[in-house]
Amino acid sequence: MRGLPLEPLQVARTGSWLLATVLLLFILTAFNIRYILKLFGNYEVHVATESRTMLLLILQTSILEGIMFFCYYRMEQFNLTIEAAGVFCCMTLVYNLFTILMFQTTGFVFAGSGESVAWNRSQLASQAMFGLLLIIPALVALIRPEFCRYTILVGLVFYVLARLNFIVKGWQIFYEDLSSWFYFILYLCTLEILPVVILWKISREIAVFY
Repeated sequence: MRGLPLEPLQVARTGSWLLATVLLLFILTAFNIRYILKLFGNYEVHVATESRTMLLLILQTSILEGIMFFCYYRMEQFNLTIEAAGVFCCMTLVYNLFTILMFQTTGFVFAGSGESVAWNRSQLASQAMFGLLLIIPALVALIRPEFCRYTILVGLVFYVLARLNFIVKGWQIFYEDLSSWFYFILYLCTLEILPVVILWKISREIAVFY
């Protein structure tokens, strides 16, 4: 629900564990940087053999997305409890796992085994890349809430870039003829746009409830 205007450093004081979580994720990323570089250097080869690192990156993406949702609604004058941040993180984790399942199902149904594997690995790498890019914006949003609006904007730009990278790779994998445009538009509506709209509506309900 809406409350009093956001005070400087209020988010950082009331949710110090959020800051500690982001710092821990940063440290874990640093310790796994060798494997991460392999993943993004040639993830068609390495993702399957580095499942532990990819799982860490997807979890990191979900937590950072949840924190960004929390900071955004605090900026919008919603007087959220600190438990709301945990709920947002759970929401984004479920969302990311659901989208992974949906992409795997779609690839299994509409593509050959080789194309499906390449497409799903590209999707996982896109999500992981987005999580890496969110570390700094999330830190800034927690430490300096007055800059939250700018960090949210930066986060949105990073999201668009990560998804565009994945969409282009998917187009390269699946394009065959002009009829591919129909399936491409259908894919954009059902797997890229609709889930994000639903996620946004759920986040609003969480913000109002807490």
